[in-house]
Amino acid sequence: MENKRMKIGLTYPSEKTDKPIVTNLVKFGLTFNILRAYISPGKTGTIILEISGTDKNIKQSLDYLESESIEVKIYSDSVIRYEEKCMHCGACTSVCPSGALVMNRMT
Repeated sequence: MENKRMKIGLTYPSEKTDKPIVTNLVKFGLTFNILRAYISPGKTGTIILEISGTDKNIKQSLDYLESESIEVKIYSDSVIRYEEKCMHCGACTSVCPSGALVMNRMT
């Protein structure tokens, strides 16, 4: 079976931030990379993960996360832009390998 890769965002309710939920994804045969995490005890937390596994294993892991009251968002785009943090400096345009990102200084 071929492994599939995808990015997902998880939102933890405050009562779950001290539980080892993400580490349990290994039990479903997934590998994962934490791309971004904001977790504090007693507060709502967020994690963005890149996961890899078979379709069956990914489905089982997503079902598990939802059974733990973790909100799951599947990202279909390979680029995640945080508009609230963007300073519109244009640095991303200089490293874009395809030239798809450009700055419009007129706006």
